[in-house]
Amino acid sequence: METDSSPDDPYRTAAEFYDLFHGETYRRRAVGHLAASAAGSALGILEVGAGTGIVTEVLARSSTVPVHAVEPSRAMRTVLMARLSALEWLRGKVRVYPVAVQRARLDAPVDLATCVNVVATVAPEERPGLWSALAARLVPGGMLIVDAPGRLAPLPGHRDWRLPAVRVGDDDYTAAVRVRPAGADGRLRWTYQYAVRHGERTVREESASFYAWPLDPSRTAAELARAGFARAPGTAPVAAYAGGLAPFEHLAYYLRRRD
Repeated sequence: METDSSPDDPYRTAAEFYDLFHGETYRRRAVGHLAASAAGSALGILEVGAGTGIVTEVLARSSTVPVHAVEPSRAMRTVLMARLSALEWLRGKVRVYPVAVQRARLDAPVDLATCVNVVATVAPEERPGLWSALAARLVPGGMLIVDAPGRLAPLPGHRDWRLPAVRVGDDDYTAAVRVRPAGADGRLRWTYQYAVRHGERTVREESASFYAWPLDPSRTAAELARAGFARAPGTAPVAAYAGGLAPFEHLAYYLRRRD
């Protein structure tokens, strides 16, 4: 199988710190927002952007079906594989695909696909291909759970903030987040500045940046419709919210049409 191992992997620095700053929050939100849908899967679950495996573990624990974890970033996948190696029960339920979903060759049916905290990092011209790939891998009537569209820029007050510090041994790990406009198409540049402090002394600093395109509601709905998706009955219409990336807090539910 081919792999994605680009030296330009934007997560090559962030992967080391990802679980420290996001693990507990993302796990809690995944349990609250994804576990019930996972429990209802009868065939299999496709997780696009498995990252370090935080949500992968929740999906696997909540379901009785295989989980197909797609993660092209070698850095993030390394942490995912370490998680699998430590949990024998999880290894038996998860198959890892080291490529983008458009190139992942699934040999088993899936009736649930999750694509959370991913779509905003896909360039607008590449999104239709993502939706088509998801539709091709879901059985008719299968459900897609994806980030709901948001406005094209974050609120001014959200442009700079700090994540809660984490203590590791006698060192303090900190992360500052900065979001700046980076293009006429609404593109945003997200920068995470990590620091490790020992008492009053900074012993290490690292920086990681990536781009995001917050989703426009009408454009996203049209793209999904063209790919063969319809809003799931009983779910609220997707409304714009303020912010670029809001994992798990604003989700939209679509079904692959049967026609």
